[in-house]
Amino acid sequence: MDITVQNKHLIVDITRLYGNYRKRLINNYRDFKVIHCAVKYLNDNYAMNSNLSIKVENFFDGGMKEFAKSDAHGMVKRVLQIGNPGRSLIDAVALTEHCLQVMVSKMYVTFPERYFNTNQNNSGSLNQQIKLVRLIIESPNRKSMIDEMVEEKVRGIFYGNPTHFFMKDKTKIGLGDHFSSQFNNAISMYQEVIARRNVYAHNGGRVDRKYLREVKNPQFKLNEKIQIDEKYLKEASIILLGLVATTTKVVILNVLHGEKEKLNKFIESAANYFEKHYKD
Repeated sequence: MDITVQNKHLIVDITRLYGNYRKRLINNYRDFKVIHCAVKYLNDNYAMNSNLSIKVENFFDGGMKEFAKSDAHGMVKRVLQIGNPGRSLIDAVALTEHCLQVMVSKMYVTFPERYFNTNQNNSGSLNQQIKLVRLIIESPNRKSMIDEMVEEKVRGIFYGNPTHFFMKDKTKIGLGDHFSSQFNNAISMYQEVIARRNVYAHNGGRVDRKYLREVKNPQFKLNEKIQIDEKYLKEASIILLGLVATTTKVVILNVLHGEKEKLNKFIESAANYFEKHYKD
């Protein structure tokens, strides 16, 4: 099938989107490593030197407060065990969700019929219908109206169960059963990554009932503190990268009819690695 100019432009945009995402995700992991090494160096020095202290600016008045060795040791330990790992996981998931949202938005803006396909057999609530009427009336032009409708739709799609994006092709961008037919274990791991991110974002890193409901065969008990170490963060990042790379590859080759020989090498390599190591 011949590829249209419109499809060529979208392939370039999506390839660039993936490249930026890949760079930021890898840098996020590297930042975790750098901060971990630097803070661990401080932690080791505080343990060996009784004269060390640390000065930190006060929260309100701008003055400086000096912390003795015992307090400073506790501060750097907290960064090592909670602050740095939690931030890194939250950022990794946020980068992934943002990349997928932008990809879906580009597909909807280019192919508005895909937006409407997600609404088949679902007329929406009264509030949604009122909002749609308001958009039609208030939008200055067709492009502005479509952009706002897409933004609203994409935001709603990524609420709820995040696995539905892959397992049910909730966005109707052409994933079909690609994930549900061969990556069930990987999606279960992705579900745990999202659930662990949520307990760090909303419950101080302690297991809540939502985590226990969402995770298949959970390894932790209610209120237990979940640790995020280097090994976990690295595999979580690999899974996230693999999911986005595979989604990008499917969209470019199967939906936009791009040429496999011209597929970006970073997309190809990450998707192939994901298939080799995480396929059921």
